[in-house]
Amino acid sequence: MQYITAENIDSNRRIADLDKKKRRVEGGLCSRGHYKKSSTDNPLVSIVTVVLNQEHTIEQCIESVLGQSYDNIEYIVIDGDSSDGTLEKIQQYESGLDRYLSEPDNGIYDAMNKGIGLATGDYILLLNADDWYQNDAVEVLLRAALSKDVAVVHADAIVVDDNGKKVAESRGWLHDGIYTLGASIRHETMLVRREIYDEYGVYDVSYRIIGDYEYMLRLYKAGVSFFHVNAPLLYFRGSGVSNTNIRQRSQERERLFRKLFPFLDQKDLNDLKISGRVPVKERIRLKNKHEGKCALFESSMACNIADQGVAEKCCWVYLWRIQRFMYNVFGLGPNNLGVVKRIIQKIGGVSGRE
Repeated sequence: MQYITAENIDSNRRIADLDKKKRRVEGGLCSRGHYKKSSTDNPLVSIVTVVLNQEHTIEQCIESVLGQSYDNIEYIVIDGDSSDGTLEKIQQYESGLDRYLSEPDNGIYDAMNKGIGLATGDYILLLNADDWYQNDAVEVLLRAALSKDVAVVHADAIVVDDNGKKVAESRGWLHDGIYTLGASIRHETMLVRREIYDEYGVYDVSYRIIGDYEYMLRLYKAGVSFFHVNAPLLYFRGSGVSNTNIRQRSQERERLFRKLFPFLDQKDLNDLKISGRVPVKERIRLKNKHEGKCALFESSMACNIADQGVAEKCCWVYLWRIQRFMYNVFGLGPNNLGVVKRIIQKIGGVSGRE
């Protein structure tokens, strides 16, 4: 691995000037003056993991990054002042981490923004502490980014329960309908050129749950180029806050839709703010009612109407809707997904994605 010293850092490769007064701990290779070097043939990829009290999953996450087949990776871990054994486990990997720090933050997106500010790579990935990558994930994503010459590359994910057992596969669809009514792209698979953050900003910390959804929509509306790698490169635990705190997620979606589409009334918002599927007749009503007001809204309705027949044959669409209902009403978590899936298949005669 090639390194450069602090004195020789290119002036264009920024290092965030963060407030160190509240910092409890920091360390890693950068603290000893070792910085990874980028080149045309071997671009530097920065991976940022943000974590708070995840002592049971952080090691698997870190090891998946350190074990990548692509070797020019800058790895940054941002701990939100964990009170369990998370920090101690992070420090066990200090020799493989380029930078880690532990300090209080203002939520997950604030922590992500800190990591983005510290990253010096040509491309940036964000990996949650309870998820992990396939060992060739970075190599596959980077190869696609370079060959397709796009700003953002993303891939599919395998959804697992708390024990790491596969329960579904999440496809990274991208079109107007999906983007407006439900982000299906896992942000952990998004390899983003660093200049995209310079041009379009970072995550909006006023959102506690759907900040990644808002950011993807921001880029999509701006015409940023995306490319989908048709392969699962991420293992994603379905028990995160965005999949369990459905009420707050719904409230944030409504706030975002009010901002995007101020012409919608409360009935319209009630139809759209929940990630469950809206009946075709309601989509047609909304499209006709607001015709000519917003091109993105019209195309979103048209895409979702066209996709409805196909999506209704996918058991996994129903699976997540019912699982969320079961969690809110009965307190049943992701470990029950397999049972729910079998019930749906038996009653509806449809097959889930495997």
